[in-house]
Amino acid sequence: MFVTSVWLFNVINLLSGISLGGVSAALYAYLSEFNIPRHRAVAINYSTMFVSVTAIYVPATAWAVLSYDWSIPIIGDFVFRPWRLLMLLTLLPGVIGGLVLLYYPESPKYLLSQDKEDQAINAVDWISKFNRGLPITQVLICNELRLKPEIQTEENILSNSKGWHMITDIARATKPLFHKPHGFNFVLCNVAVFCMFFSSNGIQLWFPEIVNRSSNEGNQSSTVCEILSSPTQDQMKSMNSTNICSDVISTNTYIDNMIVGVAFLVGFLIQGVILNPIGRKNVLVAALALSIFSGFLLHFVSNPIVVLILFCLVILLPGLSISIMLGAIVDLVPTNLRGKAVSLCMSLGRLGIIAATNLMGIILIQYCTTTFALLSVILIVCFVVVYYLPIRNSA
Repeated sequence: MFVTSVWLFNVINLLSGISLGGVSAALYAYLSEFNIPRHRAVAINYSTMFVSVTAIYVPATAWAVLSYDWSIPIIGDFVFRPWRLLMLLTLLPGVIGGLVLLYYPESPKYLLSQDKEDQAINAVDWISKFNRGLPITQVLICNELRLKPEIQTEENILSNSKGWHMITDIARATKPLFHKPHGFNFVLCNVAVFCMFFSSNGIQLWFPEIVNRSSNEGNQSSTVCEILSSPTQDQMKSMNSTNICSDVISTNTYIDNMIVGVAFLVGFLIQGVILNPIGRKNVLVAALALSIFSGFLLHFVSNPIVVLILFCLVILLPGLSISIMLGAIVDLVPTNLRGKAVSLCMSLGRLGIIAATNLMGIILIQYCTTTFALLSVILIVCFVVVYYLPIRNSA
C-alpha cells in the first residue's frame, strides 16, 4: 500500500501470496482438529463459504471506492489514491482474522503428536470452558484427565535445521505422504483437487466476458463458442478509433463478480445442509456428474440464458466440491501429516488455476470447441478419481 515502485509492489504481492497460501491450507487442518468426524465436513464447508463472502466483499468495496477519483499528496512520489484505500480495506479482514486466531489454543491432537500432553490438556480445558463454561474435569466428573497418545511427528525442523538441511528435513518429513498406506490415495486426491481448481477457478476468469457478449447478442440464439467468437461492440469501436486508453472500470465488472460470489454463497449454504444426510462422497459424485453434463450441453445449447446458467454450473459445482475434497484429505491422513497434505493439495490446485488461465487465454477463442472438450475430459478424470477414493461419509 505504501510502495511507489511497480517491481517492489509485485515482489511484495508475491511474498504475500506465498504466506497466505500456507496459512489458508493450515486453517483446514486446524479447524478439523476441533470438530468430531460427524461435524467436520460441514464445518470445513462453512469455513470455505467465507471465500464467497470475500468474493462479494472485494468487488463491492472496489465499486464503492474506485468510483471516485481523488488524490492526496503525502511525501515525494507517494500519493494516496483510491486504489491504496482499497488495499487497506481489503487488508482489514485478514488482520482481524489473525488477531482472532491469537485467542485460540493450538490443536490438542497436534500437541499430542508433538509429545506435549500437558499443553494438550490445557487446550482441551480451554475448549471445555469456551463451550460449557466449566473445566473439563468437572464436565467429565474426574480428578485427572489423561489423553490418548497420537503418532509422534518428526523433530522440530525449524528449530533444529538451517539452510539446505532444513529443505532436506522438510522433504524427509513429507515422504510418508507418498508411502503406504497413504501414498496412492494422496496422489489421487492431488489429481482431483488439481482438476477441480482447473475447471472452476481457471474458467471463472471468462465468466464476465461470456455475460458481456451474451448481452450484446440480444435475443439471438448462439452457442457459447459462437458468443466468444463474435466481437463485442467495444472491440469494434476500438478497431475504428485511436482514443486514449481509459482506466475506468465498467460497473458490470463489479456486478458480474458479485453475482459469482452470491452463487457460491448460496451453493455453500445448500451444500452444508445436504452433506450429512446424503453423504459427502455422494454429493461430490453428483456435483461432478452434473458439471460434466453441463459442460457437454454447452457445445449444443444456443439459448443465451441457458448458456449462462450452464457456464455458471461448470464453474460453481467443481468449486463447491473443493471444500468437501479438502475435508476428505484431512480424514485420509493422520494428524501429524494433515497440514502437509492439505498444503500440497492446495499448491497443486493453484497450479491448476495457473495452467487453466494461461491455457484458456491462448486457445479458447481459436479452438473453443476443443477447449470445452478438454474441460469435460478434466472433469471426467476428476469424477473417476473421486469415485474410487475411499471417502467416508460423516458418521
